[in-house]
Amino acid sequence: MFAGGITDKHKAVIARINSAPVWATSVVFGWSGDMPQGTNYGFDSSGAPVAGVNSSLTIGTAYGESGSNGAHITNVDQYLEFTGYIDDTSAQTIWMRIYVSDAVLDGEPTIFEAYVTGNDLIKIAFQTNLLVKGATIAQGNSADAREGAVANGSWIDIAYSWAGNNAGEGTPTGDHDIYYTAWKDSDADELGYALSSTPATFMLGEELTAGTSPGDTEYINITQIAIVDGYKTAKPW
Repeated sequence: MFAGGITDKHKAVIARINSAPVWATSVVFGWSGDMPQGTNYGFDSSGAPVAGVNSSLTIGTAYGESGSNGAHITNVDQYLEFTGYIDDTSAQTIWMRIYVSDAVLDGEPTIFEAYVTGNDLIKIAFQTNLLVKGATIAQGNSADAREGAVANGSWIDIAYSWAGNNAGEGTPTGDHDIYYTAWKDSDADELGYALSSTPATFMLGEELTAGTSPGDTEYINITQIAIVDGYKTAKPW
């Protein structure tokens, strides 16, 4: 063990050993597709590898930024799934760096999902005309934040964040915000419910049991993702 515990300096050393990206700020979880253990591996806050389960998701350098690996979803039940790290009752932010190649996205393609049931989930998805949204559905009650059209044809950063004080049914909660160039909250009625249970897993992509077609995900590539503790955090990379 390290004398005095694991410091940020120790974490940086461990990250370099494991070839995890050394981003500007620490993350709870990250994925870039470039861990030496394989494209299905992410990394935790220390930089140690975290194994994911790949269900037919295409990952390769054709879909990443500047020669790195990226993910490309073309149908339902194509996802990379990891266990843990998501908590709707605590303040968290999901950051994603993506590339959208088309000017119109049909069918509400989903690129991130933390799923309990069809009535309890957190997701990031697109609507027609490149409108990106983050949504939390808790016990069948929905709160979402939506942003105007994002740019296509270049790599962009998006994020979804929740304040985390979903203390129980009927309790007013903090904001749920979406980010593209700036933070935005378009939902006037904040969610007064917590999920029925903490999502055991999350995925890049969408599982068919969520009940929604992935839509035009073939026009979206994902080069990296981070889960960060805190509300509306700074971009980690």
